Amino acid sequence: MGTKKCKEQLLDPIWEMVTSSLKEVRVPLEWKRANIIPNIQRRKVN
Repeated sequence: MGTKKCKEQLLDPIWEMVTSSLKEVRVPLEWKRANIIPNIQRRKVN
């Protein structure tokens, strides 16, 4: 199942992780080591 199909289920857990990290002023080590690959989507011009 792709992330588009389950975005509603993923939104709350991800939001909780990010806000918790910001409140504690600490970033998990795994986040520091992660390779982030942006998914740039081109918009269709009408």
